[in-house]
Amino acid sequence: MAIANRHFPVKSPLGRRDTGKSLIVSCMQYNILPPLRGMTDELCVGCRIAMGSTVTVCFMCVVVALSSGDKTDSYPLLTPPDTDIAFILRAFVELQNQWCPPWRYKKIFILNYNTDPLSVDIITAILKINEPPKILTNEWTGFHYWTFENRRCAVVMVRGSEVLQPFTPLYYGSRYFIFHPKLKDNVLLHGYHSGTSFVLERAYHILYNSTTIEIYHKNFFTNQTIQLDPSDIRVLDDLRNLHGRKLRMSLTDGSKGVTTFDEYLGETITRMRNGSFEVVDEIDTKTDYGVVNVGVPLQGTDKLIALGSTFVSVLVPRSKPKPVISVLIDPFDYNSWIALFVLIFVLAIVLSLRDNAYITTLLLADMRNSDLAAGRAYEYNLRIADTTFFKFHLIYYFFNKSLIRELFPFYIHAFYESGIFNQYYKNKSSLALLGDKTDSYPLLTPPDTDIAFILRAFVELQNQWCPPWRYKKIFILNYNTDPLSEDILTAILKNNEPPKILTNDVGGWTYWTFENRRCAVIMVRGDEAILTTSPIYYGSRYFIFHAKLKDNVLMQALDSGRSFLMDKTYHILYNRTTVEIYHKNFFTNQTIQLDPSDIRVPNDLKNLHGRKLRMALMDGGHGITTFDAYLGETIARMRNGSFEALDTIDTEIDYGVLNIGVPFLGTDKMLALGSTFISVLVPRSKPKPVISVLIDPFDYNSWIALFVLIFVLAIVLSLFGKFLSKLSVFEVALEMIMCILGGPSRTYGGWFENQLITNYCLLSIVIVSSYQSLIISYLSFVRYNSDINSADEIRNNCIFPMGSFVNRLNMQQASRNVETKDMCYIFPSRDNAHITTLLLAKMRNTSEAADRAYKDNLRIASTTFFNFHLVYYFYNKSLIRELFPFFVHAFYESGLFNQYYKNKSSFALLYKNDMFVNRAFNVGDLSIIWYLYASGAIVSCLWFMLEVTFFQCQRRVQEFKKR
Repeated sequence: MAIANRHFPVKSPLGRRDTGKSLIVSCMQYNILPPLRGMTDELCVGCRIAMGSTVTVCFMCVVVALSSGDKTDSYPLLTPPDTDIAFILRAFVELQNQWCPPWRYKKIFILNYNTDPLSVDIITAILKINEPPKILTNEWTGFHYWTFENRRCAVVMVRGSEVLQPFTPLYYGSRYFIFHPKLKDNVLLHGYHSGTSFVLERAYHILYNSTTIEIYHKNFFTNQTIQLDPSDIRVLDDLRNLHGRKLRMSLTDGSKGVTTFDEYLGETITRMRNGSFEVVDEIDTKTDYGVVNVGVPLQGTDKLIALGSTFVSVLVPRSKPKPVISVLIDPFDYNSWIALFVLIFVLAIVLSLRDNAYITTLLLADMRNSDLAAGRAYEYNLRIADTTFFKFHLIYYFFNKSLIRELFPFYIHAFYESGIFNQYYKNKSSLALLGDKTDSYPLLTPPDTDIAFILRAFVELQNQWCPPWRYKKIFILNYNTDPLSEDILTAILKNNEPPKILTNDVGGWTYWTFENRRCAVIMVRGDEAILTTSPIYYGSRYFIFHAKLKDNVLMQALDSGRSFLMDKTYHILYNRTTVEIYHKNFFTNQTIQLDPSDIRVPNDLKNLHGRKLRMALMDGGHGITTFDAYLGETIARMRNGSFEALDTIDTEIDYGVLNIGVPFLGTDKMLALGSTFISVLVPRSKPKPVISVLIDPFDYNSWIALFVLIFVLAIVLSLFGKFLSKLSVFEVALEMIMCILGGPSRTYGGWFENQLITNYCLLSIVIVSSYQSLIISYLSFVRYNSDINSADEIRNNCIFPMGSFVNRLNMQQASRNVETKDMCYIFPSRDNAHITTLLLAKMRNTSEAADRAYKDNLRIASTTFFNFHLVYYFYNKSLIRELFPFFVHAFYESGLFNQYYKNKSSFALLYKNDMFVNRAFNVGDLSIIWYLYASGAIVSCLWFMLEVTFFQCQRRVQEFKKR
């Protein structure tokens, strides 16, 4: 396929050549052989284009007269409107909300073919009230390119004087709002309604001028054009009555008469919508949709997932009885006999089939004469293997963009949810026992009465109380089998997406609607009795439909709150002529009635009428984490309520705070301001021994490098020195150490030896100076060992009591009931270290960890675990919960939360080192000198004794040799 655009001169109706106009020709070519090379003059007549000797038949050809002044360099969408178009905009918004709701069609397609100032003002206003459009163009080819497909919404601005050339009608799939200036003879509108070129079944034509507006819609099933009242727009359902329209379905691959469910579905739809149905074996231009057993998108069609599946079956030979002689072979496996026997070849023939083995068997029987695999299966008595390949959902292929496609999703979903599809083939596969009887689905019956007034009231109430863009899936519970109730429920199902659940189980009321953030429609009789129990809140938003009775027992029981506290409920009482809407405000204990013609949902939370807001602050937070109480007091003060903070949880508590940060079973949660975490209480670091000042000035690498240097110099000088070569390596190493401590102890000889010792002495001056200065600085304060802070340090150095959190953190645990010295503890806390310190001080009598932190003088490690947002836990499903999101968000955005604790507290060090400058120098601080003196004396004595012993041994050896 290709798009060809060509410009041609136009002849005026009088036969004269008009050089001020040109024709734009937009053709979609179909089956072009050879490719299009160019248009010759003059010519697109009857959709046949002459190109030299080649003639190509166009699938679509549109000829529109354009004046030479239609081209615009800029698009003046930012100019303010020159006229009052509010009345046009109001009508368009209401029509859009019903026909192309923005929550479903977020991006609209705008095509502007009219440069009139009033038209520009209208399109400017439309752009302002919608999201940025998907496309904004004034190209005529865009009409087909952008709006041919389904599931699109298009706004088209035309002049009304355009001329459409007749050709084979083609369905267009988008939903259109076509704006025409109000002319005496609107040629384009007549062309659209005639259906000779375009079949726009989903188009609403808006004719306007500066003072009035008219809205028209053509129903192609009745072939009538209707006019809508702009002040009271009601979009009609053209599919409600097909007025005898024939629905044509093609069943190929031998499925006709076998896969009868597709025929049954089509017949059901047409019977309920006043149409007719026909099944054909071939696909032609009149076919609406068809079934092809491929399960993948088919080019050029629009698809819809249907009920059933397609797959590839394998036909294999049936197994034969084993011969008696096999008893001689079976004692061993086939691998032992493979050299003696040849395996029999298996014929596997592949066939695309669908649904199940029963349907496959029927198709094989039906296609024996047209398919090779089916013929061989019958001839050789093959069977269907259990394994299938390329399994997909069954797909209906729609061969045009007709409105008919929108009939199917509701019925397919209804047949699926009701189980009719699965039951259908069960009934068909045992016809001898059950016959052709199938139970009908009562929700598919057409309504017997006019319920439009009830549906309008419900739709308006739903848009305000349970808007579909927020609650996409509704929960439907039907406890009323009255025909009028079923008609209402049928209309609700058509107006919404498929429900989340559709049930008539009494237990489903609690099971499906107890939680918050759900929207439920419940159909009741009104005479049901409820047993009196302890009142319990239900969290869903309810629409409860009651039949209008003289004494509605159920509604009185629900409003009394003796068993159920349903403070998010609207009761809709109906009969065949009237509808009434009631709502109970549990804060004022009053029931109000809403006007069905002008519904305004009240905000019950705007005034709490003295309702007390109760909060539980557990884990010692009362009086410390005061922000939670401040937030609750602010909410209560601004909404005419009162506030109370408690330390315990009872049945009257609305919400509470626990320092765990994870969902709490049986409650509803909401993210609050702050954080929770698990703190680790660790022993404080101990002072380092005084002797450590001799080692700490240099790290281990520096000490190793220094001793390696001494050892290498000792080896070099003992080998190549002039004087030191006479000494042993150890004596030279001792000499190098003496050079560092007190300088050279003797005279050396030789140039190499003197140079090496001189450079070594210069290095030793630097080393000794740095060493001495660091020792002096270390003596000026009490030094501590490193603190336990990181996760690895906690795991390696801490031992915890037995506990569940300790297991999750993979920490070391003490044996049961055994306490070790310097144990670590975990403590659930929140917000920051300062709040943790305050909580530890307050919870000394209630928490073992806090008590140990006080007795053992533990500190809080900087590393925390299980960091989460703070969570408010709501212990019932009351409407009160919906107060908090706005206030929490407002406090966060304004920065009041962070500023609150800055004003309330100031951080201080939990402990600090004992500095030398803060007190007098005493004898204890000089202990290092006594240690050094004693060590030196001991080393000197030992060295003296070693020298005496060595000298005496050497003298005795010499005396022994002289003898």
